[in-house]
Amino acid sequence: MANLIELIKAVRNIRAEANAPMSSTIDVLIKTANTDLETVFENNRDYIDRFVHPKELTIGADVTAPTLAMSAIITDAEVYVPLAELVDLNEEAARLEKEVKKFESEVDRAKKKLANERFVANAPDDVVDAERQKQTENESKLQATQDRLAAIKAQQ
Repeated sequence: MANLIELIKAVRNIRAEANAPMSSTIDVLIKTANTDLETVFENNRDYIDRFVHPKELTIGADVTAPTLAMSAIITDAEVYVPLAELVDLNEEAARLEKEVKKFESEVDRAKKKLANERFVANAPDDVVDAERQKQTENESKLQATQDRLAAIKAQQ
């Protein structure tokens, strides 16, 4: 039962991250080599149907990950939900372009602040360290967002 709950939570988290409504149907692919787990999921399809709303549910060891999909790792299995099922790719690309601009401005702001010698010399060390940490985090988020945007544009 714990595996079933873990599966439902994973798919719901993917939906939340993609801003997809819980009422819409989606394809769900579950890759697992654990035959006991596969049996649990097969025997509880009614729960999966009720709480996940799959259009198509594929379970097996030979499942291949779609090129453009969100995924989650659960105990003894990988869950894939194709992005095309969740969002309009054009809308998602536009949203990601806004995110890229936001992260670029945050990185630029942090760089300017850290380049200001008066700020670095006069601010407490923990404030300067926090600003460096923000810059690093925003650079990482910027790179990840740019990568996702490139993947989506390649699919359009």
